[in-house]
Amino acid sequence: MPRSRIGTATVMTTLFLTSAGCTFDPATVTPFVPTPDRLSQVTPPADAATFTLLPLNTELGVGFERFAFRLLDETNTPVRQAIVKTVFYEGLPGGDSLREAAGDAAFFGQSMPGGGAWVLYSEIDSSGPWTIDVTIQLPDGRRAVARETVTVAGRTALPRSGMQPPTIDTPTTDGDDLSPLTTDPNPLEHLYRTSIADSIEAQRPFIVLFASAEHCPDETCEVMMSEFRALWTGYRDRIDFIHIESRNLEQPNLLSPTASAWGLPSEPWVFMFDGRGFLKYRTEGAVERTELSLLVDRMLQGF
Repeated sequence: MPRSRIGTATVMTTLFLTSAGCTFDPATVTPFVPTPDRLSQVTPPADAATFTLLPLNTELGVGFERFAFRLLDETNTPVRQAIVKTVFYEGLPGGDSLREAAGDAAFFGQSMPGGGAWVLYSEIDSSGPWTIDVTIQLPDGRRAVARETVTVAGRTALPRSGMQPPTIDTPTTDGDDLSPLTTDPNPLEHLYRTSIADSIEAQRPFIVLFASAEHCPDETCEVMMSEFRALWTGYRDRIDFIHIESRNLEQPNLLSPTASAWGLPSEPWVFMFDGRGFLKYRTEGAVERTELSLLVDRMLQGF
């Protein structure tokens, strides 16, 4: 395995806010500095139960990345209230871990499809196997642990942190009929007036949502459309918002041309770009507006 390039600038970040799982203050994105421990795996407490950790990402990439997961107890019941501490390290359990970053995970989106997820953010500097160790303190005093290994992809078609959009040829309209562009039953016309090329030329930050309210396999896309519209209300003067159908409107079993060009492995996705047109953050699946707004604020502050 190549030696990790993680240095003192690499951070694990956790989103701090009042959530269903724990209460944090203030609402911001706060960094954790990694330690150089080469044996950074967690030693389970003697009385700890073993829970299941289910990653929700279809792809993890090098760069600033959101990692979402669910925790299930011994009866396969989702764990939503607990203190969840994480250790995220390069390598496989049982071997030397080159570097690790640690911090508390935050729980978001209990009202969202799927019942929410535990979330952490990490600056990942190399592809290959990474392992997350989790220790869980339940409200009744019980303790548990969970572990899962994930693969960080190298080069993929899906844009990752620091990249520009694969294509800026995004559909827009000046007319009142939005049906050729969206299946959203409550479309917001402002989401279809500006193209990615327009935003880059104007040097304005922009956010792209890929979703199909009518053709996604479940309600997640429709809910994300609602969250996206609500987010637009708070940031419309500072950021351009762009919705692109993830499905081909004429052949809904296929991805739309733009979604195909971006290499979407799933839906929905949100991509946040700075004023120079470089990707800052991306999220996959059901993500509530509270979490999205924290990332928008971080981008506007220049992180």
